[in-house]
Amino acid sequence: MKRLLTYGFFLLLFPAASQATEFIASRGEGLARTVTLSYPTASTLVNLPVADLSSGSWSIETGYNRLFELSDLDQVFVAAAGRWRKVSVAFGLSQFGTSGLYTEKLMKGSLGIHLRQFAFGMTASGELVEIGNNYGTLRAAGLGLSAAYHWQRLRVALMADDLNSPSLHENSLDTKPRWNGYVEFRGEQSFLLTGRVLLQRDQTAQFAFAQWLNLSSHAAFYWGIQTSPLRYGAGIELEFRKMRFTYATSVHPTLGFTHTVALSVGVGMHHQQRAGFE
Repeated sequence: MKRLLTYGFFLLLFPAASQATEFIASRGEGLARTVTLSYPTASTLVNLPVADLSSGSWSIETGYNRLFELSDLDQVFVAAAGRWRKVSVAFGLSQFGTSGLYTEKLMKGSLGIHLRQFAFGMTASGELVEIGNNYGTLRAAGLGLSAAYHWQRLRVALMADDLNSPSLHENSLDTKPRWNGYVEFRGEQSFLLTGRVLLQRDQTAQFAFAQWLNLSSHAAFYWGIQTSPLRYGAGIELEFRKMRFTYATSVHPTLGFTHTVALSVGVGMHHQQRAGFE
């Protein structure tokens, strides 16, 4: 009991451990939290609605994450995304922690407008934190904006999250806005290079690099590395008809491994269907 409460108070005092109102992405651990802008998942679009999604595409994704191989820090999530003409929408729900001891519940939605080479988006989120059964519920709401541009093989995106500096309690520390910059370069045939920089006040800048490799029209492998803290990641994806299986993992030199498993179903969001991946 004491060990579990320690986890809860640690995560409450240091929200970076749970990424504040950032929604978990199924590929995140393997790609070092970079993003495949030309080939997003539903969970990616919850955070970054300006990622490329062709009109008529939709996807529903559900997954499970175990942080540092500790069952007390498990997380489950479900996300859905779709686009009709120039408008894309995404919505996600997640729960982190153990019910009755410490839990974080996140609800997040996004809206994107796609105009040829440009895209603009906004996000809104609500977070509920519960410690035990007798300490009540803490709440916070966050807002974010994003923009993207693509030119031939190059795509870039900017995202500002928690712009309103949400706080769980009047006496707790505010969550400082997070500024993310993303870049993607698409190779001639079967690979992508992705990068990310994260800036947040009073925090060390975080940099990440990843590579995506298509092994066949139904299988892909990816790997990544990030700084501050140093973590290495890798993952695989397998597709069959309208279904996709994702496994991603990362390792922290001191805290150990984190694993994510996800399953999704959808139309128009498979890597062999994206431009440049035939």
